[in-house]
Amino acid sequence: MQQEVKAYLLDIEGTVCPISFVHKQLFPYFSSRLGHVIATHFGTGDEIDAVLQQFPAVESATVLQDYIADLVARDVKDATLKSLQGIVWAEGYSSGEIESPVYSDAIRLIKETRVPVYIYSSGSVAAQKQMFGHVKEAGDLCPQLRGYFDIPSAGPKMEASSYKKIVAELGVEAKSVLFLSDNPRELHAARAAGLATGLALRPGNGPVSAADQAEFTGYTDFSELK
Repeated sequence: MQQEVKAYLLDIEGTVCPISFVHKQLFPYFSSRLGHVIATHFGTGDEIDAVLQQFPAVESATVLQDYIADLVARDVKDATLKSLQGIVWAEGYSSGEIESPVYSDAIRLIKETRVPVYIYSSGSVAAQKQMFGHVKEAGDLCPQLRGYFDIPSAGPKMEASSYKKIVAELGVEAKSVLFLSDNPRELHAARAAGLATGLALRPGNGPVSAADQAEFTGYTDFSELK
């Protein structure tokens, strides 16, 4: 008998929205605004400068900008970078320059399921809320989401301990939490923590090995989930 799902834990890019949204819209928007943000806030002592000062390379504005640009180019999952990106993207969402292209089947799942839905991303919780608060086809989905997890609150997504921490916070059995992601390495970590897992198979996602396709149940959309 299949275990009853008591919570959905959803990855974001490649799972509920196209990977291209992050790499072709969010990252370029951040990069285009980075110089202005540093020039405006570096050394001022304001809230954004407090984030900037958490980076190790703060000898000068130029050194800092080059350091951050390198992190972005290498897609480093750095918690401070994610915090800064969330701040910058919030401006884009507020101005209407950015809207999130969440898949329609993911929108339906979030809106219609009676099972609590949580988000787990390397992006900051603030950035997650901005994204789900400005969905192109649905407006604000935040009221339908039960909670959010990121690197500071849960830990890295490829470590089993992160999923154990999330399950402990949810207060349910690990096997009753279904984690959906396009990344097999994340799924292996979640499975090691006892979670149920599903592989998101979306257009534009990276290749998945035959072994991983055989090991994880694949979902081209979430219509079959309730």
